[in-house]
Amino acid sequence: MCQDQPHHADAYTLDVQPGDILIAATDGVFDNLFNYEILQMIQQTHFPELAKRIVEAAKAKVNCQNVTTPYQRKYKRAYNCVWEGGKDDDITCVVTLVH
Repeated sequence: MCQDQPHHADAYTLDVQPGDILIAATDGVFDNLFNYEILQMIQQTHFPELAKRIVEAAKAKVNCQNVTTPYQRKYKRAYNCVWEGGKDDDITCVVTLVH
């Protein structure tokens, strides 16, 4: 079984300002949700519920065949084949508000 090790993680340094929202999520979120969908949720959701809403939206796409996902587009480019619906994967999200 192949597993990523801690030293495989990406590390980032960001300049942030009070009021910024940081979203850290696994690929299961970003394979199933487009950035514009996440931005819409940020605009429409009370902050304490945001991570839960993002996870629920990503999970909702997993078993849907009639949806478009970022993973479909990546799969099409990589393999020139069609991937139907969402991608079953680990789905985890942490949202932070900078003070």
